[in-house]
Amino acid sequence: MVYEVWDVVHLPAYPNQENPNETTARPAIIIEDLQDEVELCCLTKQVQQASKYEYYFIVKKDSSEGIQMGLTFDSLVVIDRTIPLKKFRLADYIGSCPQNII
Repeated sequence: MVYEVWDVVHLPAYPNQENPNETTARPAIIIEDLQDEVELCCLTKQVQQASKYEYYFIVKKDSSEGIQMGLTFDSLVVIDRTIPLKKFRLADYIGSCPQNII
């Protein structure tokens, strides 16, 4: 599958922050295409942890943005915490980031 910058994708196994030996499925936003890798901004349902971060925003699953992004839960997006990931590890396309979020 061909992915584009600002696509929202499903990561089937992302290392859990609290316990790196466990993995969690989560959505992520592709923010940069690096040929065989992409730079991702991961989303979490832990919106109550927003105060721990300097740069973040929350997307409600039932908002027009959440629906366009394909979210199934209210999501915390921490924009200053990104990760590189090989493209072959990406799973399904679930939506796209609306222009007002970009």
